[in-house]
Amino acid sequence: MEKKADEYTLNTLGALAEKTAHRVDSLSDTVEKMGRKVDSLSDTVEKLAIGVANGFRNIEEKFEQVDARFDAIDRRFDKVEGELREVRSDVSVVKRNVGEIKESLHAVEKAVDKDSITLINHEHRIKELEHVG
Repeated sequence: MEKKADEYTLNTLGALAEKTAHRVDSLSDTVEKMGRKVDSLSDTVEKLAIGVANGFRNIEEKFEQVDARFDAIDRRFDKVEGELREVRSDVSVVKRNVGEIKESLHAVEKAVDKDSITLINHEHRIKELEHVG
């Protein structure tokens, strides 16, 4: 009887060992599949990291281009401001000259008015002398 019990125990242990071996094989397959998934995920993360790094590099290049454009715009504004100061200075000179021209014209206008009066008076005298003579 003891032999039967030992045999039964051995059979039971053999069946358990077989099931355990099957489970270990299944677990090993699962671990292997997970390892491939981890490798795939690692590749994906690496590709994503490279893409992000390239994106940031592209953005940095664009910012450098924008900075260069802003520098060019700043130089243009500086040039325009300088030219505007020159124009304002020229306008001041023109205003002063126009004021002087107005004064001169006013003096000429007075002289012409006096000459006109003198001419009218002379014309009136000449007509009177022609009538008398």
